[in-house]
Amino acid sequence: MSNSLGPIKYCFEGVLPSGIATCSADGIPNVTYLSQVQLIDDTHVGLSYQFFNKTKTNITENPQASLLLIDPFSGTQYRLQLRYERTETSGENFEKLKVKLDAVASMSGMSKIFKLKGVDIYLVSRWECMEENASSLSAPTTASFSELNEITQRISQCDQLAPLLDTALSQLEHRFGYTHSMILFMNPDGKSLYTIASHGYTQHGAGAEVRFGEGIIGTVAEQRKAVKISNMKRENIMADAIKQQANKISSDYVFKQRIELPGLKNPKSQLAVPIEAKNSLLGVLFIESEEVASFNSDIQELISSIANHLGTAILLCDDETQESSTSESSNQEIKHSPSGNPLKVRFYLADKSIFIDNDYIIKGVAGAILNRLLSIHLEQGRIEFTNRELRLDPELSLPEIADNLEARLVLLQRRLEDRCHAITMVKTGRGRFRLDVNCELDLMSVAANLP
Repeated sequence: MSNSLGPIKYCFEGVLPSGIATCSADGIPNVTYLSQVQLIDDTHVGLSYQFFNKTKTNITENPQASLLLIDPFSGTQYRLQLRYERTETSGENFEKLKVKLDAVASMSGMSKIFKLKGVDIYLVSRWECMEENASSLSAPTTASFSELNEITQRISQCDQLAPLLDTALSQLEHRFGYTHSMILFMNPDGKSLYTIASHGYTQHGAGAEVRFGEGIIGTVAEQRKAVKISNMKRENIMADAIKQQANKISSDYVFKQRIELPGLKNPKSQLAVPIEAKNSLLGVLFIESEEVASFNSDIQELISSIANHLGTAILLCDDETQESSTSESSNQEIKHSPSGNPLKVRFYLADKSIFIDNDYIIKGVAGAILNRLLSIHLEQGRIEFTNRELRLDPELSLPEIADNLEARLVLLQRRLEDRCHAITMVKTGRGRFRLDVNCELDLMSVAANLP
């Protein structure tokens, strides 16, 4: 049988554990399970070196090993004969394995314990099927490059941010069958992400934050490398890790600001890839599934290509040097008749957060923008605004080219849709939008006494 590992490449998806057998110089055998087996090339594999001191000792004395792999789709078992060559503690192979282990460690609360020491590189001298008359390996369905071309064309046709993000996520379902996904953008602090678009969840979760290094999403953002988990625990360990961290924060005010991250209750597999453009991280594209092994290595590469194309499209949508001339005058007065009790809107200067009737809406740049829009609306009766005037507004003190201004407006629009139907934002053209207020406002800025 050929030594090439290509025919059994799907055994390396990490769905089922692999066993390795080694033997000491005295002839004493040892068998243990591995957390990761990485396909390096056609004739080499990489094994994670973490806790297996006995295996490491045996390999040092006797560099031979036997590895058992299981095809996750047919259940066929394969035995590989290995010979140890070297241990890598840096480089591409090490980093590729490290980012996945870091994500798993973060989700299980073991970031300080579960550390990759190195990647042991082995030559595969031969491999064999353990079953007679076994059927050929049943490969999972893999998306074609024609589908990649279709989705990138749809993305390229979008010239505004909100439809661009929604198109990308809906196309993931239409073309590839991935019904649950979300896009998160990087916060200006460079230490966290916020959810700006989601697909397939009952709650949109716009504004939900994930810190760098937190779970699979935060790990991908921190290390800017894709992570695929093919077989997760039944509980949503990512959400649990976030909740546990939130419970450590004693401030009731901070707790009130927490927006739940959307997610499946029992995900079986997850994939997160960085969204980059011009050598900068813009955010993370995250997909999850209720099926085991929904994302093989080929799919991971394809989704990464989509994310790269999406990153370029995001930058183009954020370029608003030209504004649409089809919108009505920005000085148009309000057309709606407010009714009902006044809506209590409080803007807290400490962190620029907005609460409406004691319900948290948004904070930071988006909070400051909403406060400014409502102030202008009350003072002048205006409902039409432009992105450009926000950039130049001295009250906001935004830079002339504000990072992710359009993204902040999309986020604000979706948070209002989720939490306050009395105030809505409607896109009226490139770089233009309308603010509809359908009730009386009681707007106040508060310097202290956070709720």
